[in-house]
Amino acid sequence: MAEAVRQVGLLQRARAVSARFLLGEAAGALGDLGTFVPIVVGMTQIVGLDAATVLVFAGLMNVLTGAAFGIPIPVQPMKAIAALAIAGAMTAPQVGVAGLTAGAVMLLMGALGLISWLDRVVPRAPLRGLQMAVAAHLAVAGIRLSLYGHQGSALRAFWGADGLLLAAVALGLVVVLYRRPLWMALGLVALGLAGALLNEPSLLQGVRVTLWRPAWVLSDSSALSGIWLGGLPQIPLTLLNSVLAVSVLAGHLFPDSRRATRPVRIAISVGLMNLLACPLGGMPVCHGSGGLAGQHRFGARTGTSMMMLGSAKLLVGLLLGGVALAWMRAFPSSVLGVFLVVAGAALARASCCWTTRQSLVVAAVTVAVHLASGLLLLGFAAGWAAHLLLPKVQDPPQATPTEAGRSGVPDAR
Repeated sequence: MAEAVRQVGLLQRARAVSARFLLGEAAGALGDLGTFVPIVVGMTQIVGLDAATVLVFAGLMNVLTGAAFGIPIPVQPMKAIAALAIAGAMTAPQVGVAGLTAGAVMLLMGALGLISWLDRVVPRAPLRGLQMAVAAHLAVAGIRLSLYGHQGSALRAFWGADGLLLAAVALGLVVVLYRRPLWMALGLVALGLAGALLNEPSLLQGVRVTLWRPAWVLSDSSALSGIWLGGLPQIPLTLLNSVLAVSVLAGHLFPDSRRATRPVRIAISVGLMNLLACPLGGMPVCHGSGGLAGQHRFGARTGTSMMMLGSAKLLVGLLLGGVALAWMRAFPSSVLGVFLVVAGAALARASCCWTTRQSLVVAAVTVAVHLASGLLLLGFAAGWAAHLLLPKVQDPPQATPTEAGRSGVPDAR
């Protein structure tokens, strides 16, 4: 009898742990919403990409990368291409060619081993500075989005379904639940969905199933200009922030994943994703250190989180693409801004750029130049120059992978 009772107790604990694990992974999957949703809305509304196609391919890539890497490696829009396209400089076919160009270069560099050479050549201090610059960019963008909206220059109204009060409540949730990332993520999403319903009560009416249909989008002869309009400017940013910086951060947050998240594997992943998705109208995507830090901060610890997120995107894209776009448009940008701020704070903490005085100065130079110029690549170049000019300071002895994970000091490799 006692043995039966003990077995029942063990089964109940196992179920509780499993439920807690799945909740944590689900909450962690939401950590990159602040980056993903605004760009997807802009790419569909302004550029003309099909929302269902974007969600289907983004979801498929989430599932595949979650299974391949085993940790919550994010699938994010390529920022340079997205910024140019949303600004009106590129058409949808040009966006596809730009993504193909960047993806092909990443795949080629990974296959030829050039990524491994870059990984050995590029010092870690400028990469940490790059992570800090991306963190600052996310935080500044989040504050601006919460206070002013997507394109507004005037302070948003205090009241309303997307007002300053909602942003303040979202920020209050972050402060109160800072040590409970699972409930923080769920609370922010619930608050955003409530704001969306207040803003658009019709969201619950007339929900229709619309099946996704793939379409070839690169038949336009003018699409080739996307090579130099968006593809070439994207390549250095992808190399630095989506390959090298992601590899460093993944090795710090998940020490056991260092072999799986080598720069070569990440570069090949970026290449294959875009070669598959872009010809059929998918959004150019990459991996990003900001998304990885945000998802980790909200509780994601394994690739399960990405597979859950990807499955949801796939289901919605295949059956409810129009409904998804309506919800994304109505989701309060004030809450999305808070998501960005949290992701920026998580990446700043994970960068550990203060481990030596030299790396701290390099990070400060990188952030200052990036914020002043608006060019991440220029900030990285300035940080590398500072690294070369500053007197060399001996780094503290490197911790073992287990100790590094406990102490917060990244592996310098």
